[in-house]
Amino acid sequence: MKKPALFSSEKFIFALKCLAVAGICCVINFFFKGDVESLTRATLSELYADGHQDVLFIGASHTYRSYDPAAIEAATGLNVYNAGSALQQMQGTYYLLQEAVDTEGVDNVVLDMTYTMQLLEETGERQTVILTDYMKNPLRRVIYAGSVLGAEGVTGTIWPCTHNGVFNQENLRHHLTGDYKRDYSTIEFGEEGYHGQGYVPDYLTVPEDFTFTRATEIDPNYPISDFTMKYLKKVIAYCRKHDIRLILADPPMPDGTLVTAGHFQEYIDRVRKIAEENGLEYWEFNLVRDGLLDLDRNDFYDETHLNINGAEKFSALISDILASGNTDIFYDTYAEKLEKNPDGTLE
Repeated sequence: MKKPALFSSEKFIFALKCLAVAGICCVINFFFKGDVESLTRATLSELYADGHQDVLFIGASHTYRSYDPAAIEAATGLNVYNAGSALQQMQGTYYLLQEAVDTEGVDNVVLDMTYTMQLLEETGERQTVILTDYMKNPLRRVIYAGSVLGAEGVTGTIWPCTHNGVFNQENLRHHLTGDYKRDYSTIEFGEEGYHGQGYVPDYLTVPEDFTFTRATEIDPNYPISDFTMKYLKKVIAYCRKHDIRLILADPPMPDGTLVTAGHFQEYIDRVRKIAEENGLEYWEFNLVRDGLLDLDRNDFYDETHLNINGAEKFSALISDILASGNTDIFYDTYAEKLEKNPDGTLE
């Protein structure tokens, strides 16, 4: 009796070769992937284990340094998560959002619209590998990495050890312990530490003689890049398809920085128009009224990011909004905000 084609010797040998290659890749990555202190490894590992999200905060460093999920959960009773990652651009956000929804669903997404990230014209290598090294869906990893880095990106999803490869006994010891997958308390640096659920606050405060300036200026005629708009439209369409409430949000930055960047009102107007055209909410926290979020120099880590003091103030305001539903807390213009509620970073 003739053997079914499924069990032909050629196909069987090919399957064995594929398994052998996969096994070799796993061994190489296990021994040489030096990611013990990777913040994104911790963030995504917890995200996949955290289940359904009532609120997902997603974006670049202004996300993971600004929103404290534990404080927000304690104040609201909601299940929330911070899916921020370093240099995350809108393309990375689009793919990472799908990863989050694939777990057990997301009801509300608060999308970071910090202007510095929305000016960029393409996704860089670093922000791509930061995410694709740890995303779970293999096809999504290949599509994302391949679209940015070509063949090199595809092979990098197979051998992520090429991005941060190192072999030493200490690294191997961590990989052999349960701490590597379950305990992230060891991810601690002098200026920041992993606090769980994707939250990575900065501990330091700007020096007394620090001047808030920013080299990145806003082009009033082109405040958001075409590249950002391409993937923002994809994010909007994806959320609409999956019945997810999408909120465009801009965490607070120092007034000294925004004034130096110039034309911040034009940026606000552009995002506001996008929100209105798509029926979205826009929470511009650089327009918060006096008495609701009073920040000063001691609440910032550098020229763009809140430190842990500022983040806790900001998270308290976010908690109030989520609990009450009241978003009538913003001035109409940035000029009015500067006049009535400056944050003390202007020279």
